[in-house]
Amino acid sequence: TGCVYGTLDPVRQVTIEKRTRPQGAADRFTFDQTGPTIDGNLPATSTLGDRDTKTYEIAGDASFTERASTGWALTDLACTGDTSGVRIDKDNARFDVGAVGGDVHCTYTNAQGGAIVEKRDADGNALLGGATFRFDKTTGPGGSGGAAPAIVVTDNQAPDVDPTAGRVEVRGLIPGTWTVTETQAPQGYQIDNPNPVAFTVSADDTTPVTVPAFTDTRKLAELLLLKRDSGTSARLPGAVFALYVDPNGDGEHTADEPAVGSSRTTDARGEVRWSGLGRGTYVAVELSAPRGYLLPKDVSHPVTITLADLGTTLTIEVRNKQVPGETGGVDEEKGGGSSGALPDTGSPAVAVPLSLAALGMLLLGGWLLAVRSRVRRDPS
Repeated sequence: TGCVYGTLDPVRQVTIEKRTRPQGAADRFTFDQTGPTIDGNLPATSTLGDRDTKTYEIAGDASFTERASTGWALTDLACTGDTSGVRIDKDNARFDVGAVGGDVHCTYTNAQGGAIVEKRDADGNALLGGATFRFDKTTGPGGSGGAAPAIVVTDNQAPDVDPTAGRVEVRGLIPGTWTVTETQAPQGYQIDNPNPVAFTVSADDTTPVTVPAFTDTRKLAELLLLKRDSGTSARLPGAVFALYVDPNGDGEHTADEPAVGSSRTTDARGEVRWSGLGRGTYVAVELSAPRGYLLPKDVSHPVTITLADLGTTLTIEVRNKQVPGETGGVDEEKGGGSSGALPDTGSPAVAVPLSLAALGMLLLGGWLLAVRSRVRRDPS
């Protein structure tokens, strides 16, 4: 019988396996491959998910390299079995294997972490929705550089995966040191801490890292009330006002509605201010008019402070009519008011008696007018 003699090409079985931390990730990972097989060449690429494997029979030197995947870091590359002729280059996610040797099994492990950050009201600690945060990677595992893009996320918008308002959760943070910075406070609030807060994501973390909560302080509004003469627009000092909380929003003050501080009197510029006002409804009540002016028929002036008003100054104007026959007010250019001089009688002989009589009448008239001014209202 005839015999055929020849040399068989060496054949070696190589298996690559993919693992993720946390386990069960839906992401797929791509590998570039080169080398001969018993019937041709290795496929140029292969794609594996968590716990997937691929096995090839190689007939020569081969190499396998995992492509980088956004949000994932290669934390381990290890081979078991007959590792003769196997060269591992973890930094480049690659291993090379020679044709001679027994079966070898190489496992790629990729990890990603996550973080949870809460936004709370500094007064009361309630969760606040609507903040925006920026996540930046500063170092990698072992202190190496970051190489990860910044992640900007607004509460309840992608990539936030937590539906709770005031709680932001991001995934896809590769292991290493990160910082989180609040870049935009919820509407009506101001950022208490503008500085980045550092935290570390470990390759062994299977649950998101909880970052200490950020707190914000509610912005407050200021109310400026300006008192003017209804005819000349001159500013009027001496009007007395009180500001009350108006919880039912009816624009009227009742005895059970609390005052905001004490009553206040318009200054030389006709101004009075209240600061530190939160969102809500208020009513400013004129308690007494400036001297020589009528108290308006409606002394209540409602004010509503909305969310958009917080951090601003609201201005309202209140105008009064003069008591007929009197002048008053402060002209912004020249000042105002009457001279108060006594009339000249034209006769020296009776100047003193008439002057005394006129003075008495003037004082009496002034007292009566003051009494009337306290109770007289503008009928219009």
